[in-house]
Amino acid sequence: MLLTDQLRTVVHAYCDAADAPLGRASKRSLGDPRLLPRLAAGQVTLTLARADRALLWFSDHWPEGADWPPLVPRPVVPAALASAPEPSP
Repeated sequence: MLLTDQLRTVVHAYCDAADAPLGRASKRSLGDPRLLPRLAAGQVTLTLARADRALLWFSDHWPEGADWPPLVPRPVVPAALASAPEPSP
């Protein structure tokens, strides 16, 4: 499964589990409410770094009690990155 397909799978599972619209999940995970809806429609692509950040965000904010999609490996933030400050925008 390609990374984009993995992200789409995770996003839809998150939206179902959190009862959140796609635009809200997009705003929370990537800071842009239009990006994930446009990705789902095939109108845009993401860089690997941005897709990785989104998957990490979803993993870190996964709804309590919801199952992570079984066909998508759940990312884990390396300890060195978890303690590092976030870069300035």
